[in-house]
Amino acid sequence: MTVSTPLNAFFRYYAGYLQDDFRLSPSLTLNLGLRYEYEEGLQEKQNRFTVGFDPNVRNPVSDEVGMELKGGLIFAGVNGASTHQGKPSTAKFGPRAGFAWNAGKFVVRGGYGIFYAPEEYNTPSTTA
Repeated sequence: MTVSTPLNAFFRYYAGYLQDDFRLSPSLTLNLGLRYEYEEGLQEKQNRFTVGFDPNVRNPVSDEVGMELKGGLIFAGVNGASTHQGKPSTAKFGPRAGFAWNAGKFVVRGGYGIFYAPEEYNTPSTTA
């Protein structure tokens, strides 16, 4: 019988934002900002999952089949392996720019920005 082991999966996410408003004239205001985001990747509290595949490692099944086989899983935190899955991007800079212009009877506003959504992970249970 297969017993499913529940995972306690999580990821660390850090972000910061700087912005300022500049009044260029009594009727025109410019807003500039910059956001930085860093997401480490999926982790498991007790490192009970794999974080990659090494095509060059000797496969442990080699002894049982009598052939030299290559390829095996990399387990979180084992032999110096990372404790998170994936290769996090360190280049998630999100510039923002906006303006507000008072045109007399109405105000015109506009803006632009680059936004990042967090990674999505499918985390099925492992089997033990």
